[in-house]
Amino acid sequence: MAKVSLSILSIIMVITGSVLFFQWKGYSLEQPKADGVDAEQTITIQYRDQELIVEQTFQQLPPQVYDIDFPDNAKDTVCYHDEKDCDWQNEIGTKVSVDAGELKLSYRFDMQENTNSFLLENWAAQLSGVHITSTKIQIVDEQVRTGAWIAGMEKKGEQHLDYVSYYVFAGEGSAPPLYWQDKMLKETNFDKMAALYHADGMKIPDISLESVSKLDSPASFYIVVTDQHPAKRAGSLIILNDYNQLANLEAILLTEKINHVYLLPEKEKWLGEVIASLTLNQTIGTEKSISMFEELMAYLSEDDRKRLIEKLTEYKGETIDSAKLDQILSEIVSLGTDFFTINKDKEAPFRKLVFYDLRPVYIGKEQEDNVRLTYYEQEKKMYPFEETMKALGYEITEIQEENSFILEKNADRYRFYTDKNLFIFNEEDYGLFANPLTVWDETVYIEETWLQQLFHVFIDEQENVIKIE
Repeated sequence: MAKVSLSILSIIMVITGSVLFFQWKGYSLEQPKADGVDAEQTITIQYRDQELIVEQTFQQLPPQVYDIDFPDNAKDTVCYHDEKDCDWQNEIGTKVSVDAGELKLSYRFDMQENTNSFLLENWAAQLSGVHITSTKIQIVDEQVRTGAWIAGMEKKGEQHLDYVSYYVFAGEGSAPPLYWQDKMLKETNFDKMAALYHADGMKIPDISLESVSKLDSPASFYIVVTDQHPAKRAGSLIILNDYNQLANLEAILLTEKINHVYLLPEKEKWLGEVIASLTLNQTIGTEKSISMFEELMAYLSEDDRKRLIEKLTEYKGETIDSAKLDQILSEIVSLGTDFFTINKDKEAPFRKLVFYDLRPVYIGKEQEDNVRLTYYEQEKKMYPFEETMKALGYEITEIQEENSFILEKNADRYRFYTDKNLFIFNEEDYGLFANPLTVWDETVYIEETWLQQLFHVFIDEQENVIKIE
């Protein structure tokens, strides 16, 4: 009986081991997931019966497992590979195995009735890990044949027949935003930099795009001027709902192209408005962008501005952020600043421009990183009050309700006010013709001459270092 049990146990172990082996082997031979794959795509859209019917074909796919991300509002999603239903790798129908060649998807969108325009963004399906190198879009419009379709991509053809209209768009990259309206639009081209779509008969003002062309970027833009839709910027597609905005077209396109040429972080792309303002030497964009430009131009000479723009061109095609902009500005004026860094948050309040000396400051034998010779209104030399006095050995107490500071060291006691032209030394008042303290951009500074006279310090500005004794 024991021998029989042992034999049965041995058989079970062999069977179990075999199953585990084949499971492991199947797993180890599983096709890899897509990562860094390049592919092309062709998309056909039919517009009829208040519905968009999309057929999307991915070409030149290598054999891999792909994750499909259908648009949020898509319905009736279908997947084909080699003329057969897709081989789904999960129960929810998002992971598909592809041997090689083409992958075809189809899906539908319900469109709002009685609308005179709509804008489609993020409307196409995507494959995770797949980089789309080129896209071709064919639109068959059976709904409103007298309307117009515009894409954030070059239009290759357009034909209007009795019962249907055809549009073809093609270009590099993934599926662009699509705009439709129920009124026809005429096309005016500005070389290969921009295409302008507008009502027939609209007078187009003289528009110079010289500054845009100098950036030497392949990016093109497609601008719609219409009263059928709210203003919107969607990648390379720009919708203007006010004819008068054409006067600012150079500024609008320059700002957009700057964001293509200089790879600003997503949260700092709005700084492109400041760069565009400096390029054209005119105010552009939001209230904060305008404030930053005006603040810079209050300090920079015309030669400084031109050299700053010229220096920026060295970074075309590279990542550039607020810290790099500060570095470039510092190189131009030979002074340090963190102007762009402290203003990089679009929603935060505007902060004033502060320049500081790049030489390290030593108080006694110690280098004080928080103490910097700062230039106020280009002429006055200032030091940060609290940091400097602490480094000089004073205990400092702020009395906020009285706008004052108390300084103590050994037997000496000072009291200064930010809003009074006087100070108190060892309980005696001393009136002054000017206030030694200046509040500038939420920081309290003391002027260099007052620092020397009131605290009997000697400041030695050497070529590579500043010493305070």
